[in-house]
Amino acid sequence: MEKWGDKPYHSLDYENKKRFGEKVYKISLAGGTTCPNRDGTLGTRGCCFCSGSGSGDFAEPQHASVTEQIEAMLAGGQITEEMKRLVKPALIETFLTSAAGERMKRAETAGTLYREKPFVMGFTGEELAAFGFGDGEKCADDKELTLIQGIIDVFWIEEDGIVVLDYKTDRVKTGKELADRYASQLKLYGEALERIYNHGSERTLRVKERLLYSFRLGAVIPV
Repeated sequence: MEKWGDKPYHSLDYENKKRFGEKVYKISLAGGTTCPNRDGTLGTRGCCFCSGSGSGDFAEPQHASVTEQIEAMLAGGQITEEMKRLVKPALIETFLTSAAGERMKRAETAGTLYREKPFVMGFTGEELAAFGFGDGEKCADDKELTLIQGIIDVFWIEEDGIVVLDYKTDRVKTGKELADRYASQLKLYGEALERIYNHGSERTLRVKERLLYSFRLGAVIPV
């Protein structure tokens, strides 16, 4: 039987160790958002990690900087020195203070910010080929539906349309490299959102921007 580390399945812990070369920990920081498992976006009953505030009852106040939150968690015994060493506050703060981060805060205040939106939709082979999946010629006459399931990291609605954003940690050198790699994925997400928010053939609410945020580059990349 094939094993990944000491487990008979490919765990997230194994994948993170393989990708980053060391154990990856999840810690709770107040980012000024609610919890999709409690605010009705995905549900209202919550999960074992978050509270109604979205960052967990053990998160530090939102007015504290990322560094201050981490130091307070260390002092309170909520994280270890090893966990603290692995966190890169500057990367988080760069995103939170970016133009995209500010737009997300405004959308959160307006009640139009949505996180971790799941979808399941049917696409024909021709439609998938148009998004960059599969062989266009072979798929052109394929009218059978293929069910696609996904979870959109975050999107928000502004006065003139929908903005969808996906977080990426890929080790790339340029934004173009990342955009080329995920263009098809973002097109598919955009199509899913337009189907969700519009009924019939006429689409009055359109996706106006498809964005990637690269923590590696510290930049928002239009797709």
